Amino acid sequence: MFKKIILTTSLCLSVLQSVEAKPSSNFYAGAAAGYVYLTPYGSATETSGEPGSVTRSINLNKRASGIEGKIFGGYDSKDICCSGLSLGGDAFVSVNNAHSRKVLSITGSDKRTNIISQRYTVGAYFNAGGNLTKTVSLYGKLGVVNSRFVVKHQTTASSGYGAKAQEHNLWGISPGFEVRKDLSNLWRLNFEGTFTWYQSWKSKDFDPSSPGSAFTNIRPRVLSLSVGIARKF
Repeated sequence: MFKKIILTTSLCLSVLQSVEAKPSSNFYAGAAAGYVYLTPYGSATETSGEPGSVTRSINLNKRASGIEGKIFGGYDSKDICCSGLSLGGDAFVSVNNAHSRKVLSITGSDKRTNIISQRYTVGAYFNAGGNLTKTVSLYGKLGVVNSRFVVKHQTTASSGYGAKAQEHNLWGISPGFEVRKDLSNLWRLNFEGTFTWYQSWKSKDFDPSSPGSAFTNIRPRVLSLSVGIARKF
């Protein structure tokens, strides 16, 4: 009895795979999730109101990690100049919860906390690659992205300015790679890794009572590793 069930199930799966529709175009869309590693690379500077106007500064090279989610869509043109070579491109939108925190001590009771986070990212990649096996392919990626960064600056001193945040969009250059594994005619798994260099940015003054006394410089770097699934159309 069990042998008949197993044989029937195997036969049904084979039939479904054989009659599954093939994609009618080279377009695809999907979703992915993974980890990001954010390093702000920069400094926070604070000038105290004490006699002598003492200036203190700390580096912000503290890496933070978080969970990333993204949706994407793209197009591949097969067999450009030889069998198996593909050129194409994709666009995406992503969000993550990574934030880097660093504390600057002004006096014993006065500490200034700097928190840098990445709110969202949009971007586009050019892809070039080819088949490693019948069902596995490898692509190189080069893209341009734009991300919304948030710099939060807060003080614990009772005479301080509390917590303030500034947001700014930064452009970045993003090389990477992608491994694709076909699951069927229509579905595939994606494993992707990218590293993004962003332009630098200096915040406006955080302390309205003392112009030029509290600001942050950042030039972020972000490593992203994700696994996703895509459907071909």
